[in-house]
Amino acid sequence: MRKIKYSLILCLIWLCVLPSKAQNKRLGGKIFAEETREPLAFANFFFHGTDMGFYSDFEGNFKWGGDAFPSDTLRVEYMGYKPRLIPLNNLSATGMEIEMLRNIIQTGEVVIRLKTNPALKWIALAQDNRNKNNPDKLEHYECETFTKNTIAVNNISGKLRKGKFWQEIGPLFDTISYLNGNKEKSILPVFISEVISDYYFNKNPYLTKEYIKASRLKGIGVQDGTFISQVLGSTFVNYNFYMNTLVVIDKGIVSPIAESAMNTYDYKLVYVDKSGPRRVFQIYCSPKVEKDLAFKGFVWIEDTTGALVKLSLELNSSSNINYIEKLRITQEYAPTDLGAYFCVNTRAVIDAAEVSTQAAGVVATSVVTAKNIKTQIKRAPKFFETRVAMDPDALNRSDSFWLQNRHLPNTASDDRIARKIDTLVNLPRISTYVDVVNFLVDGFKNVGKIDLGPYYSLVSFNQLEGPRLRLGFRTTPMYSKNWIIEGFGAYGFWDKDWKYSLKAERILNRKRWTKLGAVYRRDVEQIGISDNENYSTGLFTAFNLLGSNNLNMNRDARIMFGTDLRNGLRLSLSVGNRAYLFQKVGNFNFAWYPNFPDTFTYATEFYNTTTNLTLRYSPKYYYLQNDNRRVTFTGIGPEYYGTWIQGYKNVFGSQFNYTRLVAGLNYYKVWGAMGRTAFNVEASRVFGNLPYPLLTVYIGNQSFVYNSGAYNQMRIFEFITDRSISASAELHCFG
Repeated sequence: MRKIKYSLILCLIWLCVLPSKAQNKRLGGKIFAEETREPLAFANFFFHGTDMGFYSDFEGNFKWGGDAFPSDTLRVEYMGYKPRLIPLNNLSATGMEIEMLRNIIQTGEVVIRLKTNPALKWIALAQDNRNKNNPDKLEHYECETFTKNTIAVNNISGKLRKGKFWQEIGPLFDTISYLNGNKEKSILPVFISEVISDYYFNKNPYLTKEYIKASRLKGIGVQDGTFISQVLGSTFVNYNFYMNTLVVIDKGIVSPIAESAMNTYDYKLVYVDKSGPRRVFQIYCSPKVEKDLAFKGFVWIEDTTGALVKLSLELNSSSNINYIEKLRITQEYAPTDLGAYFCVNTRAVIDAAEVSTQAAGVVATSVVTAKNIKTQIKRAPKFFETRVAMDPDALNRSDSFWLQNRHLPNTASDDRIARKIDTLVNLPRISTYVDVVNFLVDGFKNVGKIDLGPYYSLVSFNQLEGPRLRLGFRTTPMYSKNWIIEGFGAYGFWDKDWKYSLKAERILNRKRWTKLGAVYRRDVEQIGISDNENYSTGLFTAFNLLGSNNLNMNRDARIMFGTDLRNGLRLSLSVGNRAYLFQKVGNFNFAWYPNFPDTFTYATEFYNTTTNLTLRYSPKYYYLQNDNRRVTFTGIGPEYYGTWIQGYKNVFGSQFNYTRLVAGLNYYKVWGAMGRTAFNVEASRVFGNLPYPLLTVYIGNQSFVYNSGAYNQMRIFEFITDRSISASAELHCFG
């Protein structure tokens, strides 16, 4: 027994004195860009002199463990940064912070044998499997997304730095954010937001929905976060590199694995990662022509599926995107149960250059993560009726909720940014500036429950009224979130006549945006422009009224109804009576024969009662709601519309029985390096005899303000028809 006891003691001592067997070597920490503190995703770590290595993760974190270091030196490489050699002293290091210094991109030596570029094999594999791996080719999917946005300004003019305002905001500038393009160049954070959503996708028919469960935002000018939260959700931050073309800041950029990508990019095989069950090839992509609108950086392609598993790509100021100094996109993909690879992490960093030395530059980041991806649940089309919706309690989530549910933990820098923004928005001078900017942009001045304005209509001039004064108003949500009342009063000094309008609308159903309203208006009008909803806003209408004689007094009484029949399909119906009262204005002197050919007595006015039914189908347009307003965002794709106008004789003095039909198509498309196009085709037919102002009046332009929907070299009333087909196309070239 004594021998057994001694043997056990010796075994314990032997185990304790063998660290080479019991203690592993470990490395861990985080890698940053030295000048920006931006975490560097997927940086390459090599044990110098060996083919062994590892990567940092999406947030720049890295770790490695083993029985012994394969080398006494760690080599770190990242696109656009100087390589670093870090000595290893045979001790574990788990709290490392590695900063990389910016440099011209160096990808190392590439050996090509048999006159074949090995990278092309794997790019071709990715191209061949692009549709299979594209998550948008799934019949349906849903996931939870987390979106985080930060915005800062990084330049304040020298003149402003000398004033009292700088004494207030100067201490708020900091170098804490990796948004900044220079560690020594301080920035002023002005906005930060977090949004947690459920996102749903259906392929056929194409339907998407985002349900915002939680939103928290702080920033200059933020009053009601409802509308901004919808814009900042994952719906508007979607970079899918499996598509041939990505739309970035309204320009199309060819994906490195697009069908025609080899015409745009050069490729180099940099590294083969054999650490997982499948080999992953790291390939460096660069534009064949430096100034082409194309990415440069790395993609990681899996050897069996040809799927993108990671990418880190950027555009810089040599690419031709106006005022953009840098755009970096980093993504990480994971396979779904149906094979397609889903983007689970995205970070986009945009550095907008200063337009001048006196202007502020803007730097922004957007991080989107996804989890709980499901591909087996099919939703009925009715489920997608509201494309972007918001939980009633989304803006009131507690700190504990965010602590438990946000996908990425808050950093110390995030907390400091939030505190500085709180200080900034509470400065009285900032509040004043925000009110001034809102007034200039929106045109209205808030006075309690109503807004007064718009300011650009207070004083104007036209050939019928001469100098004209006008004051308008509209109710705010403080008055009612379901009633919208607006109107104006105006006076012309030449015709010495009052004009006025009163309009009231009631929101009956917010989900379908069902509205019922009525309007009574007596005002000067220019037929074909001010009575056309597509062109009756802004400077175009104002300057055409200023420069044209083709004016008439109009009295309009209408009842209006509108509702969404389904997602993207809207019905609008109105019933109204209008009086057209013409006067001689310059060389314009309208008259017509009401009883031709029975009598040749002419008249200078007519009356018209109509119903107007319009259907508009916009499957890829977005509609965002904020209290009692809804804003439309044009999508890439088609919009179909049709209108039926029916006139009724002898109803409320109406003098015409006729039918007018209109059908049309708008199509917006981005073509990659070729540019983008906006296309319209429309057919119109009028059945019946009418005075020419009631026929199809094609939009002329007698002002110096350009309008894409007008014939800018044609005068008003120059071309009028009862049957027509028209088409227009715009091409905006890149480069």
